[in-house]
Amino acid sequence: MKRIFYRIKQDVIILSLIFIFGISPAWAGPNSSAGCALDLNYETRNYDAGITSKDIETAIEGKVGDEIWVGVIAQNVSNLDTYQAEVLFEADRLSYVEGYEDNTFAGIKNLLKINGGTTIGFQAVENTPGKVNIANALTGINKDQAPEGSGIIALLKFKILSCGSDIPLTLSNVKYMDSDGSNEPLVIDEIVSFTNAVIDVPESPAGDVNRNCETDLADVVLALQVSAGITPNSIVHISVDIDGDKKIGIPEAVNALRILSETR
Repeated sequence: MKRIFYRIKQDVIILSLIFIFGISPAWAGPNSSAGCALDLNYETRNYDAGITSKDIETAIEGKVGDEIWVGVIAQNVSNLDTYQAEVLFEADRLSYVEGYEDNTFAGIKNLLKINGGTTIGFQAVENTPGKVNIANALTGINKDQAPEGSGIIALLKFKILSCGSDIPLTLSNVKYMDSDGSNEPLVIDEIVSFTNAVIDVPESPAGDVNRNCETDLADVVLALQVSAGITPNSIVHISVDIDGDKKIGIPEAVNALRILSETR
């Protein structure tokens, strides 16, 4: 029991060094040729063991208010024991909601667990706006539990906040350590092969005062509220100002109502 406890404690220390400080040696290990990908539809997840695009969906359409699940996929790993990855996004257009290492109810198992292993405790934290840092590691010293190939290492949920151009999701600072990596000297591979993703959100239509990607009665009401001083002008997008007075008011309410009537 002492030996196993020591390994668990050692994993916690290593994971903390990677997760908090980003410590990584310069030399390459067995996962130097591994990769990492973002999958916007992991319901189909018959991934190749190597680095390919099979069943990796890198683009999806969405609208304001939609919640989007993103799978983080480790690719072409060898005896994976510990990992860290960062997912970068535009914090004014997306909000990070929550993250999980897997979803057993949906039959989705974390790659670290496919050989019967257990993990020390998955982390998915947004310490800095627009950056989610994920980390996890196997417990114990059984190398037979360290997985090979490709699979899901995290599930992250985001919510779309605004419409407009595409919203990118970008991987950064990805590190893998194999089951021998915690021995002296410490070997952690910095991964450079990434497959990023993008959420396609349509441009805001004319008359969309509240910028929720559609023109409806809520836009008319909001414009009238701003005109009456009930709602501050600063909370709406000035780009819908149709008369050039740099204000939202009666003309914008009438314009939204006209557009709405034409679509009925």
